[in-house]
Amino acid sequence: MAKAKKMPSGQWRTLVYSHTDLVDGRKVRRYESFTAPTKKESEFLAAQFLLKKSSTYDPRISFGAALEKYIKSKEHILSPSTIVEYRNIEKNYFDMLKPIQISKITMPMIQTAINEISFGHAAKTVKNAYGLLTATFSMFRPDFSIRVTLPKIHPQSLPVPDDEDFLRLLSLAKDTQLYIPILLAAVLSLRRSEICGLQWQDIDQSRSTLTVRRSIVRCPSATTSWTVSTPKTIRSGRSVLLPPFLLSLLLDMRPKKFNPTDFIFDFTPDKITNGFRRMLKKNQLPNFRFHSLRHYSASVMLALNVPDKYAMERGGWSDFSIMKNRYQHTFTKQRYTSDVMINEYFSNLFFHEENATRNATR
Repeated sequence: MAKAKKMPSGQWRTLVYSHTDLVDGRKVRRYESFTAPTKKESEFLAAQFLLKKSSTYDPRISFGAALEKYIKSKEHILSPSTIVEYRNIEKNYFDMLKPIQISKITMPMIQTAINEISFGHAAKTVKNAYGLLTATFSMFRPDFSIRVTLPKIHPQSLPVPDDEDFLRLLSLAKDTQLYIPILLAAVLSLRRSEICGLQWQDIDQSRSTLTVRRSIVRCPSATTSWTVSTPKTIRSGRSVLLPPFLLSLLLDMRPKKFNPTDFIFDFTPDKITNGFRRMLKKNQLPNFRFHSLRHYSASVMLALNVPDKYAMERGGWSDFSIMKNRYQHTFTKQRYTSDVMINEYFSNLFFHEENATRNATR
C-alpha cells in the first residue's frame, strides 16, 4: 500500500499507479494523486481507488469500449437473437457517449442520449437501448446509480385474427408452402424460428407429439445469415400433442427417403414473414403479422378457459404477465356472448328483487 507524504503546504498526498500509456512508441506509467488534510484521509482515498480499480470498473475505459466488452462477455450466454439486437443498438445509438470515458459520463448526458433515441423511435426500442446501457454501467461502473425518464410504452393495437380470419388464411394458403407453418403457429403456438428449426426426428408418430428443440435465428457475427440455436428461452423447449389432422399433414409431406436430422422446411424465418405479408396484401386482408397467429393461439386458449400453467407450457412462454397482457386477447363474438351472460345474471337478480319488493307491499 502506498504511503502518504506531507507536502510543503501541509497537505498530505498519496500517489498510486493507475495505468500505462503508449506515447511515441514508449510506455509511460500514469499515477493518480490523492490529497487530503491528514495522512489517514489521503491513504483512505487511495485505497478506495485501488479497490475500484481491482474490480471490473475501469475509470479510463470509454463507454464504446465498455459496450463492446459487455456484449462480447455475453455472446455464449444470451440467445443469438438477443446478441443481434445488442449489436444493432451498439451500431445505431449512443454515438455521443461512445468516445467519453465511462467515469466522466453524467446523468444529464445519459438523459440527452435517451432523448435523442426517443425521437422517431418506438418506446420499446428506447427501453431496450436503455437496458443495454444500464447493464454495461452495472458491469464497468457499478457505483453509478442511473435514473432517467423514459418515454411511456403505450399498448399497441395490432390486429389479431379471429376464427373467421384464420379459416380464410388457411383457404388462401392451401397448396402453398405457408399452409402448414400457419397451422403450426396457430394450433401449436410455434414461433417462426421454431418452425424453421423443426427436423423430422422432432415428430414422435407413436405418441403424436412434436418437440421444439432448436430455432433458426440470425447469426450474431453476420446479421444477413442464419444459424441454428437453442430455443429462445428455457421454457421454449417443449413437446406438444399433435392433433391427428396436423400429424397426418406433416407425415404426408415427409419424403420416402429422409434422414432424421433433415429439416422439415427448407426456408428461413424471413421467407415466412415475406410470403405471409404478400399473401395479405394480395387479398386485401388486415395487416396481420405472422407472429399474430401466436396471439390468436393464446386467445383461443383464453376463450377455452385453459389453465394458465398449461397455456404457458404449450406456447413456451417463460413469463406469466407477458402471456396474459401481451398475447391473450378477447374475441368480439365471445366478448358479446359473455356480455349477454353477465347481463342476464344481473337482470335475473334485479327482477328477483323487484318481485320480492312487490310481494312484500301487498
